[in-house]
Amino acid sequence: SLILNFEPRGTSASQTGFNLSPTMKNNKNIIMEDENEWEDIERSALMDLFNSTNGPHWLNKQNWGNPMKPLSEWAGLTVNRHNQVIKIILPSNNLSGAIPDSLYYLEALKILDLRYNQLSGPIPVSISNLSNLTQLYLHCNKLSCEIPPEISKLTQLTILDLRNNQLVGVVPTTLSNLRQLKYLGLKSNRLSAFSREINELLPWCRNVV
Repeated sequence: SLILNFEPRGTSASQTGFNLSPTMKNNKNIIMEDENEWEDIERSALMDLFNSTNGPHWLNKQNWGNPMKPLSEWAGLTVNRHNQVIKIILPSNNLSGAIPDSLYYLEALKILDLRYNQLSGPIPVSISNLSNLTQLYLHCNKLSCEIPPEISKLTQLTILDLRNNQLVGVVPTTLSNLRQLKYLGLKSNRLSAFSREINELLPWCRNVV
């Protein structure tokens, strides 16, 4: 059987609700025997998102958690030909609570759209490991704490929208690593730096708001 223990820094498996297991895939310390095994891990990561964000009260939760339905038929998901999730589109869907670290396992994810919900807590550092992510929409939530500098690892990002949250601190200078960025949304937070400083940091970014 599959056993994967995922314990993000500063948390335990019991806190995240995420407790799978084999041994080594790339730098995630997992060995996969077949695609079905990896799909089981993605399903568990997605259910961690569901359970962490008040899934029973989502406005649209069609087929979430149904073992008889492929991921392509779960509300808001798009998969590639290998059945890996490449899009999570759940705006205005009554998600509340914290974004779980276990999204780390959705390694093919290109678009994460959780805007217009009631998500709270920090942006998890683990998001920075989604190396294929091109669009990240987290605006109009209740996210707090600082923007993690590690988000600069998402070098494929073209859109990063964090507007209308409760983020604090300075804008990380590491964002200068996001050379593909075309849109950066930061307004209506409690951030220290804005406008001219960010335009100097990201001169290639056409839209900074």
